[in-house]
Amino acid sequence: MSIFKKIKNAATGEELMRDLCEHLRQIGVNATLLESGSPEAIGPRFKKGPFASEQVLGNIRIEGQHIDLLQVGRRGVGGGGEDGGGGTEDQPFYVVRANVDGLENKLDVKGKPKKKGFFSKEVVDFQWEGGDLARRLNADADLKTMILSTGLVDIVVKCDKNNQCIRIVGYLGFPSREAFDIYDRIASHIRSITDAQS
Repeated sequence: MSIFKKIKNAATGEELMRDLCEHLRQIGVNATLLESGSPEAIGPRFKKGPFASEQVLGNIRIEGQHIDLLQVGRRGVGGGGEDGGGGTEDQPFYVVRANVDGLENKLDVKGKPKKKGFFSKEVVDFQWEGGDLARRLNADADLKTMILSTGLVDIVVKCDKNNQCIRIVGYLGFPSREAFDIYDRIASHIRSITDAQS
């Protein structure tokens, strides 16, 4: 990648974070963009290496919710881009700060949509797979209704021991208020487990 493209991508990342923070405010979320290097910010999910790297575009502090931060990570995907290096994908992460030591089996979960038929795209049910958190999420009928009404069925929850947090990974775009409320409701169930461990 040329120096020009690196600078262009960095500027685009800063602009994206400002736009995302403003969007959150517009949907009624108390959000503040953290300065680069802020002690409240957290690092990437992956350590840089020959096979996995991720750049953190920024962190947005969330107040008055169960989610602590909204972070955006940028990673390379695929191949065949203009410079042969492939494209990039910006992924939002809804972050809950907590001591996750020993909780991976309880908190790592994945949402599994159930479709009407083999070739159908229509989702008729939604279940969580994983540990204790999956049981709590499956018992929350209102959460299931929220998920099915918005179509946000690709949700994963992962512990990050390096940064002592839990990330909720979902839809790739800016969240609607309904989507944000889904992630925050998941975060409330995460806190019920992490707070009990404290």
